[in-house]
Amino acid sequence: MEGPYVTTVTSFVLLSLFNILRFPLVVLPKALRCASESIASARKIETFMARRVVNKQNTTGTPGVHFKNAVFSHHSNDAFKLRIPEFSVKPGELVAVVGRVGAGKTSLFEAILGNMIQNEGEAQVGGQVAYVPQNPWCQNLTIKESILFGKPLEERRYKNVIHACALELDLEILQVRVVVVVVVFVECCFLPRHPLTPCDPPPQQQAGDQSMVGLRGINLSGGQRQRLNLARCAYFDGDLVLLDNALSAVDHHTAQHIFEHCVKGIFADKATILITHQVEFLPKCDRVAIMNDGDCLYFGKWNQEAAQILSRYLPASHMLAAAGNAEQPRDAKPKKQATSKEVKSAVNKAPVMKDRLTLTHAIWEFLNEARWTIFACSLFIFLSCQTSRQIGDYFIRYVV
Repeated sequence: MEGPYVTTVTSFVLLSLFNILRFPLVVLPKALRCASESIASARKIETFMARRVVNKQNTTGTPGVHFKNAVFSHHSNDAFKLRIPEFSVKPGELVAVVGRVGAGKTSLFEAILGNMIQNEGEAQVGGQVAYVPQNPWCQNLTIKESILFGKPLEERRYKNVIHACALELDLEILQVRVVVVVVVFVECCFLPRHPLTPCDPPPQQQAGDQSMVGLRGINLSGGQRQRLNLARCAYFDGDLVLLDNALSAVDHHTAQHIFEHCVKGIFADKATILITHQVEFLPKCDRVAIMNDGDCLYFGKWNQEAAQILSRYLPASHMLAAAGNAEQPRDAKPKKQATSKEVKSAVNKAPVMKDRLTLTHAIWEFLNEARWTIFACSLFIFLSCQTSRQIGDYFIRYVV
């Protein structure tokens, strides 16, 4: 064959084919990984969906809780044991559960909900459960839909729940906010000095309990989210009410209002268990359970003995931290104050940064912070990439 084996036409066709194959070859490893993960996920979902459904709650039994010499353990942690010598709550009773951080208060609720393994003793739980978790949550629904949560609307009952959970002022604030936004929108649309046109979509025109909450709605504070969860629980009208630190994210007078009108009001005929750090509520409860390291140390009326036990296992520092909604870790050691010599040495070692740097100083600071090895590797990769591109152009221009 005369002439070069690779002609110009052939080289450009080869480059075009290589460019076409580049994207599938880059995506192929990712596609294989995604296929492997999807197969593993499908198998896990299939295994989960094929498991037999176990009814953990006895909704038709006698409402209340009764534990006698019960020992529980978690599914994933056999080392932790929840030991309850005696614990019971009946309809019309309010039981408070107190203890320091990590004492096993939430584990007690997990045992009541059937999420722990019963190893010993007697455990009886009955009635429909209404549960307020420690971390409040809300879906992308209106405030009204979040409270009703599929239940039919009863206007009188709904208003009582709003008042008991101290949500009236929040709904008024939301209504005023929406009215102001609508007025501003009308002025922007119809006054000639503004460039907006009336065809622009209006902002949220719903007011009060019709405001959207969640990821696509307004942002609620921690106290508002907690009261919203409490209102959902109150409207559900369950037989057994579990309140996991439901009054921790609200201020003192709001907590007093909720305790009097909701906990002692709407939940007056329910079997209610309240995990709390507010010691002022304990004398108003029927019985108190003191927890420490997974053990129920005391269960009975609030008296001088209970106060002594609580002061022994729940120091005043933990009470003050809990009242300020900032729970401290157990056995927290005070930080050692630095001496004047240590402060001076730290100041001398700290790099001095100027307010304004020239281009040369900025590059020098970048190289020092990025380390020379990383810079050299990055420079080598960059030069290799540019060299490979130039070699391809050189091959087409001079070789072909």
